Amino acid sequence: MDKNICITGLLNKYSTHIAEILAKSLDVFFADLIKLVEFDIINIKDTIEICGLDYYQNLLYKKLKELSTYDGIIAYVNYYLLNYENFRELFSDKFVTIFLLVDEEFYNQKLTEESKTDLEIKLERNMYDIRNKIYANKCDIVVDCRGLDDTAVLEKIKTSLIEYYRKTK
Repeated sequence: MDKNICITGLLNKYSTHIAEILAKSLDVFFADLIKLVEFDIINIKDTIEICGLDYYQNLLYKKLKELSTYDGIIAYVNYYLLNYENFRELFSDKFVTIFLLVDEEFYNQKLTEESKTDLEIKLERNMYDIRNKIYANKCDIVVDCRGLDDTAVLEKIKTSLIEYYRKTK
């Protein structure tokens, strides 16, 4: 791999799952950025409440920057980090970013499995189309996972990576 790989998508658990099995299939290290920071600080909610969101995002950035110094990493990061300029710069320099596009029915079904309140779920459902467009445009590769099982998604990611590297060389 010329660059490390960053997997993101609107569904945290699904995106993490795909990133983990991709890492295993390519025999590389998997890292979940949120869990790595959570391990360091123990309680994310308390940290944000006491120190503020900027402090927490700075911790995420430092951890991602640390990860970027290693070769052969597939990292899962939450899609909202693509909104921040310093993260986008780091992604473009050190990572190939892949956005996992899922269909709305699958999204709605899986959304209820995430740790969200009813109001958060309703808001997330209302933002589905807009967020797909925004984050798909911020990533190097968009993998359309609609109607595919995990094996087919992995093959599509690998094929997309090969095409990406052919175009960028």
